[in-house]
Amino acid sequence: MHRNNCFDIVRLFAAYMVIYSHHHTFMSLPDHVFRGLLTLGGLSVAIFFSVSGFLVTQSFQRTPNYIGFMTKRVKRIFPALIVCSFLMIYIIAPFYQKDAINYIFSSDAFSYFMRISMMLPVNVPDVFAGYKFEGPINGSLWTLSMEFACYLVLGFMLCLSNTWKTPAIFLIILISLNILLNKEAMDAIWYSISVGWMLKFGICFFFGSLLSMTIDKWNEKKIKTTLLIISICILYIMKGTTEITTLGYMAITFITLAIGVSFKDSMIGGKFDISYGAYIYAWPVQQIIANQTSLSLYPSMIASLCITSLLAWASWNFVEKPFIKAKKVNIDDTSLTPVM
Repeated sequence: MHRNNCFDIVRLFAAYMVIYSHHHTFMSLPDHVFRGLLTLGGLSVAIFFSVSGFLVTQSFQRTPNYIGFMTKRVKRIFPALIVCSFLMIYIIAPFYQKDAINYIFSSDAFSYFMRISMMLPVNVPDVFAGYKFEGPINGSLWTLSMEFACYLVLGFMLCLSNTWKTPAIFLIILISLNILLNKEAMDAIWYSISVGWMLKFGICFFFGSLLSMTIDKWNEKKIKTTLLIISICILYIMKGTTEITTLGYMAITFITLAIGVSFKDSMIGGKFDISYGAYIYAWPVQQIIANQTSLSLYPSMIASLCITSLLAWASWNFVEKPFIKAKKVNIDDTSLTPVM
């Protein structure tokens, strides 16, 4: 399955693009903005959600059962997240505490560990204090809860009606709400989920799901090429308009998926998937490298990329893949897209 597309490469590229985007922020430099719509990190999230909607819909078609579907999603997300949470709270955070021993055995530390493991944001006192960019111990994890919410809704609704109409209906609802509540929704937050961003990235997810269920209708050279041209024109012609805040996300989704299904992957081809690990470990690694070394932008970025890739490789080989195999879950059915 992996060799018939290049989504493994697309996801890894997007994960590294997040690192490139965030590193400018950590070095107190302006980030790049794509078409006046998203930072490169935000663009990566849109790509992740697009691929995720496409692949998890295919996964549901192979096992059209809600419990089975969600079990796969849980197994793919939480083992690596829990290990990452432990390392951040009990290995990294103590170095920033005045009394590391008391901190490690405190109820606060355990609370931080549980919150991150449940995909909730955490600001650990004194961690990264005084850095060029102060903030949560791992600011990249804020989109995991959004993606998991998409899994919950899509899987449940496909159980009720396993047709293309299901993601189409949700896509229409999200587009309508995005138009009507664009400004108000950005300030609303529930379970660390920004409603405004949920509406936007939800468009990518459910449009990706719709394209997955209608792939036989559009994955033909002439149709695909025509839609690609239209998508590119939307991104360039509508820059700075209100319409791009909706149509732009759909254009990004189609371009991403059209590229994914048009090329075969002979490099990774399902051999490994370090994109999720790269996503969840990059933030703390970059923070430390950017602030605890005297390296300039690109040398520190390369160092961060190498260390993050090593941690991601370890996560895949010693946590993610063994856990999947131990539970006898087909790796092809564990299509988690890492998020910003």
